[in-house]
Amino acid sequence: MSENLEKILKSLKKGIDYDTFLDKFEMDKSNVKSYIKDLKEKGYRIDGLLIDGDIIYKINPTIERKTINLSNNYEGDMKLGFISDTHYNSKVCHEDELQEYYDIAQSEGVKKVFHAGDLNDGIGVYTGQEFMVNPVGLQDQMDYIVNNYPRRKEIDTYWVEGNHDTKPFKKVGMYIGPIIDSRRDDMTCLGQVNSKVNLDDIILELSHYEGSVAVSKGYRLEKYLRDTKNAPNILLLGHKHINVFEEVRGTYCFEGGAWQGQTPYTKAKNLPNTIGGWIVDVKYDAGVIKRIKAEFLEF
Repeated sequence: MSENLEKILKSLKKGIDYDTFLDKFEMDKSNVKSYIKDLKEKGYRIDGLLIDGDIIYKINPTIERKTINLSNNYEGDMKLGFISDTHYNSKVCHEDELQEYYDIAQSEGVKKVFHAGDLNDGIGVYTGQEFMVNPVGLQDQMDYIVNNYPRRKEIDTYWVEGNHDTKPFKKVGMYIGPIIDSRRDDMTCLGQVNSKVNLDDIILELSHYEGSVAVSKGYRLEKYLRDTKNAPNILLLGHKHINVFEEVRGTYCFEGGAWQGQTPYTKAKNLPNTIGGWIVDVKYDAGVIKRIKAEFLEF
């Protein structure tokens, strides 16, 4: 990141009016709007607010969450892929195994894979992370994902940003989801941290939930649903790199596993890493799940 861009982003986090923008960064009037437009296209969320007659440019700090409809007339039977925490660009990312998972998913008729966050390992998440990622630069990391994340005929990947993915947003307002989406027609970011998806009236919720494992693996699921007003039919959680499948309070719940091996950080924290993902067969009628069969492919 250039020194000038870093100064501009710091000003945008606080909010800066049009005239001050011109003077402080020595820009022509014709360049300011095009510069802001260019930043937006690169993934920065910037609003132009009219306050007391002045246009104030400011980075939008709002976490974006989406609810989308992906109903596709499955006729009572759908086969889905559930994964999480791929941590692309980590030196210990199990890329080959993830490619194999997608091969199996394709061979078994999966059309949609849902990813519960931390697509990318990112930058600046914990001390010393720069020694465990390659490449280090965020733009290079996104390029690598676009060029190397699994692409399979007739499979679309839907994902939410996790805490590693949202770090650039929290630091400088960069939202990596739209950038990756714009370059991969088979990948769709559903927002940051959490999203709900309607699949023929079966509600699937994805969440990169940072709650503790604490007493047991199932404790996170119980706590999450206890704090949820409108519970989904199916819940997929990411973040803890564990695999769980159980029914809690009438919701079929999954922990999505992971594709990142041990790092010095996870070793020091004694954190698990269960490498693999789910293939889930759901039979349903009129918004009610009649049968669900789940297989965890562990690598």
